[in-house]
Amino acid sequence: GTCPARAVAAAAGLPGTPRAHNGAAPACAIRPPVRRRSACRGVMVIAEGSTRKIFVGGLPQSCTEEVLSNYFMQYGSIVDSVVMKDKDTGNSRGFGFITYDSEDAVEMVMSQYSDHRISNKWVEVKRAVAREDMPAGGSSGGRSGGGRGPPRDGGGGGGGG
Repeated sequence: GTCPARAVAAAAGLPGTPRAHNGAAPACAIRPPVRRRSACRGVMVIAEGSTRKIFVGGLPQSCTEEVLSNYFMQYGSIVDSVVMKDKDTGNSRGFGFITYDSEDAVEMVMSQYSDHRISNKWVEVKRAVAREDMPAGGSSGGRSGGGRGPPRDGGGGGGGG
């Protein structure tokens, strides 16, 4: 028979898929690699198509789930919202997700891509794609740096006071 963990790992394209059991059951358990360094590497990508969930990146550190929901509720009825937090420190990781009850709400959010600001900070929105639907290989090694940020309108960053 085929080791169930090996079959799952092979289907998921995980590296280090064991070639043989050697008769030891625990050795066939596959553990996905622990990713700690980058905040959202390989989690979400822009995708055309139907989804009721959006990724929101570049959130201010002070942004709570309530603030996130209060902003995005203007586009439709929210089913779920979450601000991702570091499990060790409890601090915001600077991104989150909103799930709407319809795909139309996502289309409205996307149509105003460059306009979304929370606490005077531009936030990036993308259609969320489930991890299991991601293309195999995880090609990008993190942030590309190109094309980030809203279209410039001449207004500088401004620093508080």
